[in-house]
Amino acid sequence: MTFIEAHCEDCRRFIKDEMVGVHRFLDQYAKMFPVMHFYDYHRTFLHNSYGLSLVKAMYGNEGENAFIVHIMRDYESGPIDHYTFEQIIKDFPRRLMWFNTMSNDYSPAPYVLRGWGGKSLITLATK
Repeated sequence: MTFIEAHCEDCRRFIKDEMVGVHRFLDQYAKMFPVMHFYDYHRTFLHNSYGLSLVKAMYGNEGENAFIVHIMRDYESGPIDHYTFEQIIKDFPRRLMWFNTMSNDYSPAPYVLRGWGGKSLITLATK
């Protein structure tokens, strides 16, 4: 997982504003589902089209750009300095499609579900 500082640095480079609120919002479930135990599970909640719509509603167009940069770094699992912002924008739809698919098809490991009696957190929240 990329730390928020790296996401902020990317945004300073590409959109001239670190947009820390966007990154904290997107990665808020990483505290509940630590990456060292749950891998990418925290990304199934907001790293998708739903998260994009929320970020855009809360932070406007600049927030949308921060979301795009955030997703690109997470998809690449590392630095994105070799990209231009135009390349990031061009490649973003394919990256988002991957995160959308992960969010729709994610099947957490059994140890993730045991803590909730065999149900995912989303199932409990929508019950």
